[in-house]
Amino acid sequence: MDEYSIGNTHEALKHRLIEYIETAYFGKNDELRDLCKKELEEQGVLWKEPYIEANPAYKTIENGINESDKIPDDIKEILARMIEDKLGVYRNPYCHQIQAIESFYSGNNLFVATGTGSGKTECFMWPMVTKLINEAKNQSMSWRQRGVRAMMLYPMNALVSDQIGRLRRMIGSEKFYEMFHEYTGQKRRPQFGMYTGRTPYAGEAKRNQDTELAKTLKKNLIDRDEQTIMQLKTMGKFPAKYNIGQFIDGLLKGKHDTDYRDAELITRFEMQQITPDILITNYSMLEYMLMRTEEQNIWNDTRIWLNESTDNKLLFIIDEAHMYRGAAGGEVALLIRRFINKLGVSRDKIQFILTSASIPQNAKDKIQEFVCDLTAIDRDEDKKIDIIVGEREKLVYKNLISVDPYALSKFNIDLLHGGKKYEAIKEVCDILGLDTDKCDFSKEQNIENYLYEKLPQIEQLLIIMECCRGKACSFEALSEKVFPDCEKDISQKATSVLLAIAPIAKNTEGQVLFPSRLHMMFRGIQGIYACSNPCCTQRDKSTNLSIGKVYIGNHEDICECGGKVYELLNDRSCGAIFLKGYFDETEPSAKFIWNKRGANYEDNFKEIHFYVIPDNVTCDRKDNVKTGWLNSFSGRLEVDDSSAGTPGYLHVAYSTNCPKDNKFIFTFSSCPKCKKRHLHVTDFATKGNEPFFHLVSEQLMIQPPVITDKKQLELTPNAGRKVLLFSDSRQRAATLAKELTAVADEDAMRKAIAVAAKELNDWNRETGKDDSMDLLYVSFLKVALEHNLRFFYGSDERDLHEHLQEMKDTIEKISRRGRRKFDYADLKKQKFATVPELYSSYLLRIICSNFRSFSDLGLCWIEPCKTDVLYDVLDDLEDVGVKLDEDFFVSFFAAWAAEVLTDTYAYDYDIVRPVRRGITNIVRFGLAPDGKLPTRYEKLFEENNIDKKKQAYIYKALLKFTQKGKDDNENYYLNPSLISLKFDASHSWYKCSNCGRVFPFTLWGKCVWCCEGKPIQMKDSEFEGLEFWRQPILDAVAGKKDALMTRINTEEHTAQLSHKDQRIDMWSTTEEYELRFQNVYIDDNGPVDVLSCTTTMEVGIDIGSLTAVGLRNIPPMRENYQQRAGRAGRRGSAISTIVTYTDNGPHDSYYFNNPEKIIAGEPRYPSIDMHNQKLIYRHMNVVYFSDYLDNYCKAANTIGVIDFINNYYDEFCAYVKNKTFSKERLDGLIPSLMQNNLKEQKTELLWALQHLKDKVDEFNEDYYDSNDNEKKLLDVMLEEGIFPTYSFPRNVVGFSIENANGSKIEQEPDRALDMAISEYAPGRLIVVNKKTYKSGGIYNFHSKFKEEDREHPARKYFDSNEYSRMISYCENRSCNWVGDLISGNICPFCKHDSIKVQRLVKPWGFAPIGGTSIREAQAEAEMSYAELPSYASPIKDEEMLQSIEYPLIRYGRLVDQPLTILNQGPESKGFTMCTECGAAVPGDDIAALQKISQPYRHPHIKTKCTHTPDNVINAFLGHRFMTDMVLIEITLDNDVINTHYDAMWINSAAQTLTEAMVLAAGQLLDVEFSDLKGGYRLRNDTDKVFVDIFLFDSLSSGAGYSSMLAGRLHELLEQTELVLKCKNNCSTACHDCLKHFWNQRVQDILDRHAAKQLLDWAKKEKMADIIPYDRQCNLIKGIKENALFDAKFNIVFEDSRIYAVNKDGNKREIYVYPAMWRKNNAMIPTGCIAISDKQLINSMPTAYSAIRVGVMRKGCY
Repeated sequence: MDEYSIGNTHEALKHRLIEYIETAYFGKNDELRDLCKKELEEQGVLWKEPYIEANPAYKTIENGINESDKIPDDIKEILARMIEDKLGVYRNPYCHQIQAIESFYSGNNLFVATGTGSGKTECFMWPMVTKLINEAKNQSMSWRQRGVRAMMLYPMNALVSDQIGRLRRMIGSEKFYEMFHEYTGQKRRPQFGMYTGRTPYAGEAKRNQDTELAKTLKKNLIDRDEQTIMQLKTMGKFPAKYNIGQFIDGLLKGKHDTDYRDAELITRFEMQQITPDILITNYSMLEYMLMRTEEQNIWNDTRIWLNESTDNKLLFIIDEAHMYRGAAGGEVALLIRRFINKLGVSRDKIQFILTSASIPQNAKDKIQEFVCDLTAIDRDEDKKIDIIVGEREKLVYKNLISVDPYALSKFNIDLLHGGKKYEAIKEVCDILGLDTDKCDFSKEQNIENYLYEKLPQIEQLLIIMECCRGKACSFEALSEKVFPDCEKDISQKATSVLLAIAPIAKNTEGQVLFPSRLHMMFRGIQGIYACSNPCCTQRDKSTNLSIGKVYIGNHEDICECGGKVYELLNDRSCGAIFLKGYFDETEPSAKFIWNKRGANYEDNFKEIHFYVIPDNVTCDRKDNVKTGWLNSFSGRLEVDDSSAGTPGYLHVAYSTNCPKDNKFIFTFSSCPKCKKRHLHVTDFATKGNEPFFHLVSEQLMIQPPVITDKKQLELTPNAGRKVLLFSDSRQRAATLAKELTAVADEDAMRKAIAVAAKELNDWNRETGKDDSMDLLYVSFLKVALEHNLRFFYGSDERDLHEHLQEMKDTIEKISRRGRRKFDYADLKKQKFATVPELYSSYLLRIICSNFRSFSDLGLCWIEPCKTDVLYDVLDDLEDVGVKLDEDFFVSFFAAWAAEVLTDTYAYDYDIVRPVRRGITNIVRFGLAPDGKLPTRYEKLFEENNIDKKKQAYIYKALLKFTQKGKDDNENYYLNPSLISLKFDASHSWYKCSNCGRVFPFTLWGKCVWCCEGKPIQMKDSEFEGLEFWRQPILDAVAGKKDALMTRINTEEHTAQLSHKDQRIDMWSTTEEYELRFQNVYIDDNGPVDVLSCTTTMEVGIDIGSLTAVGLRNIPPMRENYQQRAGRAGRRGSAISTIVTYTDNGPHDSYYFNNPEKIIAGEPRYPSIDMHNQKLIYRHMNVVYFSDYLDNYCKAANTIGVIDFINNYYDEFCAYVKNKTFSKERLDGLIPSLMQNNLKEQKTELLWALQHLKDKVDEFNEDYYDSNDNEKKLLDVMLEEGIFPTYSFPRNVVGFSIENANGSKIEQEPDRALDMAISEYAPGRLIVVNKKTYKSGGIYNFHSKFKEEDREHPARKYFDSNEYSRMISYCENRSCNWVGDLISGNICPFCKHDSIKVQRLVKPWGFAPIGGTSIREAQAEAEMSYAELPSYASPIKDEEMLQSIEYPLIRYGRLVDQPLTILNQGPESKGFTMCTECGAAVPGDDIAALQKISQPYRHPHIKTKCTHTPDNVINAFLGHRFMTDMVLIEITLDNDVINTHYDAMWINSAAQTLTEAMVLAAGQLLDVEFSDLKGGYRLRNDTDKVFVDIFLFDSLSSGAGYSSMLAGRLHELLEQTELVLKCKNNCSTACHDCLKHFWNQRVQDILDRHAAKQLLDWAKKEKMADIIPYDRQCNLIKGIKENALFDAKFNIVFEDSRIYAVNKDGNKREIYVYPAMWRKNNAMIPTGCIAISDKQLINSMPTAYSAIRVGVMRKGCY
């Protein structure tokens, strides 16, 4: 009951997460789970209370269009016709929609800034459409002239596609054409076209390409079934051609003919021939269109049309205008000016409409400036702009009905979504006291309209609206406000009913009364920690665990009882508990075990795991396993038993061995508790995406069903429920899609296989025939068919589909004929002899799981079939003197089978090795023919008088149930035809008191797992720890409808899958998934239930009735969150759910703890940078080139750069020098305030061109691409930063994923080179479309097809100085200088003897190992990252300026400074590369390279590259780019300031000051702070050290911001000081001062106080203040607690001083000084032990060692 209530919705999600964590992380340790259970359920640990939020509601005007006295009559007439024909115009529109059309027809520009889902689109669609119809009606001569009458500019292709859909549904409909033709008398209808990179097709029109396009259109449009065509048309995915077949016929003849009745032009050639009335594009394509010759006809037509009549104005629509910000926004604004200039018209011939939902209220002046700057309006003319913010609907508190909460709380909300929905609504209305006689409750629309009219009479609903519209209110607080005088549960239940009924209410236009959203935040455990004191005063007295108080997440290092707190680890198989500590391997005897490693540590500081030995349990000491006693107060480890039983000492065991693959951890190879081999201990921090899957699957299934039709449910088993997921990186979104589908499939498979096993067992009992496991697949098919289940993907999905159809036909025949019964064995032999590979894979995962197998869950076990084999084995054993009864043998066989399955995956000889290897990385599969029983069984058997000789017979007997592997003749695997999977949850199940594991049998009363404990039969309560996995399977077996035995399919929707050839692909992969998400099944592919997206789906895209959004992390900005949440609840019907599962990072944790700050609140002010000489310089360069090349009918994209230099250069330079502009044209191109620098900018352009000419002349070969084609002038101008880049990266490389034979690229995700050298670096994993690839080389797809390169496609790149060259670099990590080759080893910056020489490779592309995907078990990434950019050229002294206010600061400006980004590989060992094929691996191991194949496949050449040593090099990956930079040099006195990098102060101070300066610069210049980046480096001189902080423009080639800062340094430093003054007075840094999404990687070292100390030094030569004595005592407290238990020394406080006292009574003063000081500071007492504050805070183990050593020295007094 009330499944869909808010309380139950949140409870369902909350409990799903808690139960998952309790089961997955605590499942085998009941006591620890019980200790943590209460805290896990508390708010703030894993969940936050839910919040309710709704979009602001806007006032509607009844019959508003007709009532307006400002809309012209002829426009009213058009709108009236559209209302009548239901063409997207509403009778009762919003007030702002009326204002928009009134303002438009008053000749104004307008900005519509209303909220998400407020009908902003209509604010430009209505003016645009009526403008076209009006012209066609009243200006027939003008209408005949082609021209762009409306330009729609979008920032993203996804928004372009969405808008095309709207136009198709409105202008492309038959109704519209009928109305248009009848009203205007015109035959030619208004026509629109999308002109983007996705528009077919680029280049010249070619017959063969036209043919390919025609085939694609026919296959995907004409040949579709009628239902799919109707769905595509309804969604706006079907081209609005009058006769698409006729158009296709024309293409086959090489013609791109447009019918006058076509609403849409779909190819570039159509639009180049016939200019569309409405042109939809993005700003990147518009840039090209203005420069290229191909599109000039479009602009010529438009110019003629504009000049045809004084009334003709071009409407320019900018949707989602807030996305144009900062420098990139400035370049778009200048592009718009170039657009107007191209048309040769004045600004008043263009009328703008801008829209945005992410604009703050009450910011009219800021918005006015923004609109003026973006749309080329001088700010003194801003009266021509109307800013429309909408009129909020006012709630009327008159004649209200007050509701009885008690009566309302009794209503069952579920009824609103059931089969008797209408009766349920009437019941609610009766409870509310509404007059229900006036409504026909048999029709849905009548009910919706009735509720819309009547519900505002309910007083409590109005309170809800007032609290939540445009705001966020916690559900608890809201319920209390709505029903203040009743119990909490009643008020919440009654509030839930009101929130459930409100979204159903709609007016006649479909507007929802109150579409609210339920925001819920969750997170995982950040770790579990425990006090090590077994006598802890804070511990739960009910537990038998030896540890003290348990802490979840945040904790102090010392418990209140004084015991050290360590992180807990566990073995999930049995629940064994371990403590994680650290120790110094060089300590001579007694070890001190630290609970933190600290910031500075050497290789001798190792991690160690201590098994906590339970009371009254002995742990055997072995060669590599020792026991000892841990002093919980000091952390001292006593290695003998002298402290046994002493209070405060914890009994532990530890290993003295390290794993082979990790020499820094001492841990066990087998579990000391359950004796399981291959031990892998894990911490309790919740990892991976599985917890998020359980939230998402619950979120999916708690939605009311959308589809109820039985036939449709066969295709959509999840009843049309959907969830849209968001992540902030492509790889995270891709990984989510893959992992969520895998988890969902395994979850559903586990249930289906259990049901199949049960049905097979029942068949065995009924017929007496063997229920062997080889028949399990047949039973699984029957179950899948009966429950309409779909599984797998690719060829396995197709195989399963065919098998299901075969099973359906078979069952129908058996049912129809009635002559024979269903026989699994017959069907196996006759029809289903083979099984899909993924079925075998999932079955192995389930039955071989170490802690989640069927036997672990108390459900199933494997035993031998009752066949002759079993009885022959028993007879054979008896013949050799081993007498075992059948029951015992079956029990032992079950135990042994469980062991070999989990240990060696020894199931089914027919499963090939790659399938097993795809699941696990265990060393050996299968059973050795000469093997033996596990050691623990040997011991147990000997205790029961079965010696080793007899055990050998038993082992041989067990092998009778196995068979040699199909592709592994050396080892044996359980034979499925001889064993049975028995399901019996009601069987007696036993749990071992020693190891905690579960099994249905015992052996001589002992545990079958550890062979030591005495298992006890489990009671119902003891299954609680397994319920999360177990109960859903029991529900499925019982046939419960809510057992969730359905597949949840998640697909990726990112730019990675947007690749398509417009001629042969109708839809990109993302577009196909989007269709399937909306239940349009392309090529019989099933539904997409969950779509995993990046920002591509964030803005403006309407996904209909979507009611669920999930976020995998907190996005960077508030507007990002609000836009994502705004995708849900746009059409009403139910309250929407927004589920956020946060990461454990600081950004996510902050908003988890403060959800109201991200859910609601004002977004940032919009602003663009229009007063930037750098941007204007690039803008004008395009004008110079375009004007000049127009004289030759050429464009920058058609002329080669070498051709230009050789044949046009001199003439062009002369042209630029002499070029002048009329005042009118110049005013149109550049804001009037920015026109003074044209002369200097010309000089700068000519200098840049001379520099380019020199490079072209010297390195001619560098200006050819990988196909030996001369680079186009346009591309080189972009690369050199001479043309605008719109913040798009200039150097983009792809990760090529090819088809099976390497003849075609299937997907090609790409990244800017500075990101690609990290994300695509060799060794990194890349997930694309649910497949995992491991980067295995540097590669260009086209290079292998050239005759001269096909054998060695990488060689020419490695031979090119552009891609491969030698560099010098500094290995001093505080410097990181990189530059061209220099002589000597002394770094020119830091002066250290640290210069190394290395090859630098600039990647030309990347590809996976072998050109294909890898198996999951191989999916282990080898991580490497690009470092901060480094500059090579120091500013000359004479170019540095001295700050007056800050005497120790100098600064200088660097224009077009080259910065280098390096990825030095793991541990700075570079990458080993083959110069022939491009194969590469991280590190310097040639042998590792020779183990992998070339990173591609060739369709014609089958020989493989062998990477011979002569062709192998080691290199760094790198990229050099040009930008502007300001350098701020702070001089430090090395004699007084501790400038050592390891001393922790200088790193923290410099990094923090850099971050503060970046933030301050953004505030000072009023630009996006993400437009600026910063870094620092330390530079040494003879007696000085310099901190060089450099700020540079993130925009490619610079935006000029850093140059501006050079002239405003004092203001920058003053603003920086303000940034460092935190309003919260935080101790180091917080989200209110320095922390944000983009600096998470350095947040651990941010310290605003250290930065302020550095700034104070620069300003006043002021050193850090003395640390007060009380503060020193607090800092030293941790050391004192350790010293108390150290026999060597103690710490005492006397006379306001701190002393270390050794065992002889000698003492030495300890002085805690600021880390900024050097130890020679006069304030530090002579002869003391000096310890810095940062050393005590961040690296206590080293501080302790320093004091310990210091107090032992001679000279103590």
